[in-house]
Amino acid sequence: MNKAIKILLATDCSESIMNAERYAVQFARNRNAHLLVLFVFEPALASSIPLFDPDKMDYDPGRIELRKLKERMQELVQTMGAQSDGLDYECLVREGDISEEIHEQARESGVDMIITGTHDAGKFRELFLGSHTWQVMKKTQTPVLAIPEDALFEPIRNIVFATEYRNEEIPVIQSLVLMAEVFDASFTVLHVSNYSLSKSLESILFDQFKNELMERISFYEKLKVSLIHAEDLVEGLNKYCSGKQVDWLAICSEKSSLANTLFNTGSSLSRRLSFHTRIPLLVIPDNYQAREWGLLEHIEKSEKK
Repeated sequence: MNKAIKILLATDCSESIMNAERYAVQFARNRNAHLLVLFVFEPALASSIPLFDPDKMDYDPGRIELRKLKERMQELVQTMGAQSDGLDYECLVREGDISEEIHEQARESGVDMIITGTHDAGKFRELFLGSHTWQVMKKTQTPVLAIPEDALFEPIRNIVFATEYRNEEIPVIQSLVLMAEVFDASFTVLHVSNYSLSKSLESILFDQFKNELMERISFYEKLKVSLIHAEDLVEGLNKYCSGKQVDWLAICSEKSSLANTLFNTGSSLSRRLSFHTRIPLLVIPDNYQAREWGLLEHIEKSEKK
C-alpha cells in the first residue's frame, strides 16, 4: 500500500503567506497527506527582554510561537472546512537560521515536498527569491513548491517541465511522469530555445533528447515533448504556461542555467516574478527518484508491464 505523503509547509505567518498556507491545506486534503506546518523564528536578543517584568520571568519564545502558530492554523482549517475532513496536520517551531532550519526539519521528518509562498515583503522575500532559497534548494533532496500570492489551488491537470537536455534530468522526468499519472494530468517536457543555435542543430538536439526519453520512460499517453523559441527565456516560459493553463511549472535546481536565470538576484524583481503571477514553481533536485514521493505502488505497476 502507498505510504502517506508528507508535506512541509514553511510559513513566516505573514498575511502574504496565507495563500500558500491555503494551497498547502487544500493540496494535503486532496492527496490525504500528512501536513507539517513549520515556523522558524530568529533568536531574541537578551536586551530585548525587559528586566524585572513578571510576565517575562518564564519567557519561552518557542512555546509562545508554537501557541500562536497552532491558533493560526486552527482558524485557517476551520475557515476552510478542513477540520471536518479529518485533515492530518501538526505544527512545529524551530529557532535559528531560516533556510538551515527548514532544511534540517525536512531531513529529520523525511518529507516528500516543501511548500512555501512568494511575496514582496518580509523574510521570505530573501529566503525564496534570493541566496537563501538557492541554499535550501541546493542542499535538500526534497522538491520545493513555491506558491505565488495569486495562485489558486486546482486539481493538478497540467504539468510542464522546462528541460535543458541534461542527462541528470531524466530521473526527474521519470518521476514527474509518475506524478502526472497519479494526478491523471497532462505532462509536457518543454525546451525554450533563444535562437543561439542554428535551426538544424536545434532540431538534431531536440530529436536526440526526445528519442532518449521515449526509450527510457514508461509509456504515458498524456506525455509530450515540445520545443518553442523565445528571445527571452523567462518571458517564453511565462507566455507558454499562461496560454496552456499550466498548474505546475517544474525545473531542476542543480547545475541548471535556467534556475540560475530565474533566481538571479541581480535581475529585476519584476522580471524574475513575471512567471510567478499565478503558476506554482516546482523546483526538483537532479536525479530525484519518485520512490521518495510515495509513488512506490505506481512504480511497481509500471515495472510489471
